[in-house]
Amino acid sequence: MALPAVIILGQRIGRWVNGESRDIPVSNIPFLALGSWILAIGWFGFNVMSAQDFEGISGLVAVNSLFSMVGGIIIALVFSKNDPGFVHNGALAGLIAICSGSDKVHPYTAFIIGGIGA
Repeated sequence: MALPAVIILGQRIGRWVNGESRDIPVSNIPFLALGSWILAIGWFGFNVMSAQDFEGISGLVAVNSLFSMVGGIIIALVFSKNDPGFVHNGALAGLIAICSGSDKVHPYTAFIIGGIGA
């Protein structure tokens, strides 16, 4: 059902000019921030509860998830020149980057992994 809807709607006006892609600025920064932080809270909980039982939960996973999220935010802030879209997505990129190794690495390494992910 989505394919006919996309065909009917067509491409976004102003997205492509003379065959080159142009950025579309963020239209509502508060909703961008709200959506990003709701996803970050959910992903943080996903990382911590990936042990699937209360005995397997480790404080290291929580600390590594937090450090990775902060690393993603800081690197996105530095390299994006304060673009709110990049900064809020940096948190998500950091959380996604640390998922598989959140119980295996040192917190400082988690910070670096989150920065590289962003």
